[in-house]
Amino acid sequence: SNVGMSRIAYAAFKDAPDKYISYLKKFHLDKKTGIDLIGEEPPLLPRVKRNNEGLHAMVTASFGYAIEVSPLQTLMLYNAIANNGKMMKPYLVNRIQSNGLLAQQFEPEILEEQLAPEQVIKAAKESMRMVATEGTAKKIFINAPYTVAGKTGTAHVAAKGVSYNDRVYQASFVGYFPYEKPMYTCVVVIK
Repeated sequence: SNVGMSRIAYAAFKDAPDKYISYLKKFHLDKKTGIDLIGEEPPLLPRVKRNNEGLHAMVTASFGYAIEVSPLQTLMLYNAIANNGKMMKPYLVNRIQSNGLLAQQFEPEILEEQLAPEQVIKAAKESMRMVATEGTAKKIFINAPYTVAGKTGTAHVAAKGVSYNDRVYQASFVGYFPYEKPMYTCVVVIK
């Protein structure tokens, strides 16, 4: 709920809206993931000051407006939640072989050992599970043979020649499964 998120953000950051941005930075949403792919775009965050203009930017960013992160960045954050708060750098290749011999090995890289306090991660996991059992993703996963936790989203798109008046929307789901012992994270975006 945009209204619910804006109320929570306002209550938490009304006296220091710039502190909200510090959390986005801790969550690594202010820079590229560094994945081994060419062409990754940098995220766009609002400029947030300690005044009413900054307060407005922070509140709208809290529900996804005035902020632009890639699906991969979102996935990296949800993966950290599934991983009990440990944020890992995404990568696609774990080794390169030449003529059957190991030429190069890549190891997992920890970006944040503990993204948030344990009770915050636990609450996020439980909330994400409820999205799949009681919330907006209930119908999708009602007969799934595995348990899922995640979050649906709808974005009103305004970028690169598209204005809000064009009424372009983007639907998404990001989550992980199985809920009890996560093995996979996934993000789906439909324009």
